[in-house]
Amino acid sequence: MHFTLDYAVVELNIKDFKENVGLSHMPSGDFNANSAWLLIASIAYNIMIWIDKISDNTRITAKTFRRKFINIAGRITRKARKLILHFPSKWPYEKQWVNTLTALLLLSVKT
Repeated sequence: MHFTLDYAVVELNIKDFKENVGLSHMPSGDFNANSAWLLIASIAYNIMIWIDKISDNTRITAKTFRRKFINIAGRITRKARKLILHFPSKWPYEKQWVNTLTALLLLSVKT
């Protein structure tokens, strides 16, 4: 059996994790606090990569993911017992965000 590993992808993920998730700056001098922080940061990073993969986006960094998908200046309203998400007008990532949310919702329906 022959395994191939795309080292460039691995190196980019390590670099992204160090720079954009904060692996290079541990929050404490306490080993237990740092290990808990590392575990939570690793889980969050892996969820981000997983969401990026199922949404058919091109590979983006954690910093770009936060800017496009998490830091949204939108508001949630309720009308006729339905929640409505209002995006800013002319927001450039609306279609990408909606496609990602749709992919996540379809995934939960399939299971």
